[in-house]
Amino acid sequence: MSRLSCSVLILIASVALAQTPPEQTVEVTGEAAVVGKNALGAKDQAIEVALRRAVEQVCGTLVQSATLVENSQLVSDRIYTQAKGYVSKHEVLSGAEEKGVYTVKVKATVGTGKLSDDLAAIGLTLARKGLPRVAVLIVEQRVDDSVPVAWWTEAGRKAGHATVSQRIVESTLLGEWLKAGFSFVDPETVASGARVAGVLDGAPGESIVRQLGDKLSEADVIIVGNALAKKSQDLKALVSDSHGAKDLPGVSCTGTVTLRVLNADNSAELLAAGEESKTLTQLDGLTCGRAALVEATKTLGARLQKDLLAKWNAQLTAGNRVRVVIKGIDAIATYSKLKLAMNGELRGATVTGTPRYANGRADFDVMLKGSVDDAAAQIETWKLQGKKLKVSSMTGNTIEVEVTR
Repeated sequence: MSRLSCSVLILIASVALAQTPPEQTVEVTGEAAVVGKNALGAKDQAIEVALRRAVEQVCGTLVQSATLVENSQLVSDRIYTQAKGYVSKHEVLSGAEEKGVYTVKVKATVGTGKLSDDLAAIGLTLARKGLPRVAVLIVEQRVDDSVPVAWWTEAGRKAGHATVSQRIVESTLLGEWLKAGFSFVDPETVASGARVAGVLDGAPGESIVRQLGDKLSEADVIIVGNALAKKSQDLKALVSDSHGAKDLPGVSCTGTVTLRVLNADNSAELLAAGEESKTLTQLDGLTCGRAALVEATKTLGARLQKDLLAKWNAQLTAGNRVRVVIKGIDAIATYSKLKLAMNGELRGATVTGTPRYANGRADFDVMLKGSVDDAAAQIETWKLQGKKLKVSSMTGNTIEVEVTR
């Protein structure tokens, strides 16, 4: 999926990623005005300024400056206002008052782990990953459904699962993840892609997800799974008749949700997975089943979101596995030049394993420390024996390239 023309992603395309240790130590200065001859108070304020600058400096090694500027208000509200909380220790190297201003020089050690987590919490991990879009395909069986329902099929529409609001797990997941900054592919587009890919019933497996990724170029990530709500017992069955059970209203029910988060490309890489069950009591079965599914989805969704962001943070630090496919190679000499370029000229990239070449097509597995957008843009600048390279499609984990005249 090509996003080179999207301005917001061009802004983020220059993300600079670096391997970061658990802590970073920096030296910074801070200043504060001396008011009413209160030099000690000014010194304390100058130290606070210095610690904030230390956190700002470390932020700059975790997230490229353009992304920080784009999210400046969020960073200011959530990160810099509590800068001292990220500093594990500091030492004042020097301090002096001159012309009514107290200046200090401070050596500060900033813990990058909590800082990275909090940056992720305000959406900067999403920005660093190129704002990936999510598609959702969840088979759901409510209390009033006799069988599991795939909403994207004609049978699903007839069963009352046509709109997102009617799909309990999907609507709950979207509501929670949208608040964290995730964006989703339009459900009608997802349904159309699923039907074309032949996903007719049941939660799609990895092989179907690979097919679906080809038909649904808008998605970078696909969430698939199953949800089941069932009534356990009427409350009166849980209490003996001697306690007036025959007049006791209400039912007990259980909602179980199983989800997998997969890369929406030919790899169908598993990014996160889990299952959650909740048992509740309500006045009627429908209300009870809906409430149980909502609670199970919220708990599981939060856990999967945390696991997914942790996975992406690790990829951004250590390198993201990217598949580069180049088609239209007319000679083995051209392939040899491509191998040399991939190994030595693509910034932040290391080719892993043995590249595959057949029928004019080369397939490279690359560990990339940097953005896919940057890598794609760089590949398009290459010329091989008078031929140009043009990126034909791109996802967060795949770059497809055509050799042109």
